[in-house]
Amino acid sequence: MHVVTGVVNRLGASECEIEVRENWGIRVVVTGTDGKEKVVWGLELERCSMNEHKRDNPYQSDRYHKFNRHKLQGVKAGVVVSFPSGDKYVMSKVKAVIRAGSWQRVMYTVPLSRCLHEQSVRCTKKMVDRARRDNHTWGAGLRPPASRMTERHVVSAESFNHLRDWIFSTDFLEPLKASEQSTKRGHCFAVKEAATTTFPRYQKSADDAGVDAVSERIYRCVHVARIRMHM
Repeated sequence: MHVVTGVVNRLGASECEIEVRENWGIRVVVTGTDGKEKVVWGLELERCSMNEHKRDNPYQSDRYHKFNRHKLQGVKAGVVVSFPSGDKYVMSKVKAVIRAGSWQRVMYTVPLSRCLHEQSVRCTKKMVDRARRDNHTWGAGLRPPASRMTERHVVSAESFNHLRDWIFSTDFLEPLKASEQSTKRGHCFAVKEAATTTFPRYQKSADDAGVDAVSERIYRCVHVARIRMHM
């Protein structure tokens, strides 16, 4: 679906006159055959003469200017271009490129059947297919149920406090040579051992403290978090 936005100036029984803002692209300053400077629209240059799109309606015109803007990429001061002079093209170097004032207001007459109010609801084929699929799955007018959060693991306060003291113990960390700024940020330690070697000792420490040890999966997750905090 290609939608062009415009303002209706005159409304008839079967047609209306709309005003559309179009981006015409750049203009260039060249030297004419009389030796004087002149301003030429980029769309008038020879490199844009092979544009197969027309400007009969706002829908084709949008593609027309898009094609020209693609062809005009790379045009800058010093580049040689061909511009119309009478019934032929003449060549000249670009002296300057004007990018301001590219947006122009153009009037078109279009059938009312092709016009929609700006607050009208527009549905694409993909939106209709998705609505039909949802209706078939969940029923007409219904929505998919909200996803529910599942509780994965519960750690008691005693186990948490013991794990926190254990995992952040300086017995697993060694100081690094770091600048004063890095030291203030806490980037001054490196991990000595991997979680595989420390987990059995953690389990024994939890038994000695009389608390339940967390699973190895939870232990590894916290171990990775500790490494990130001390990198």
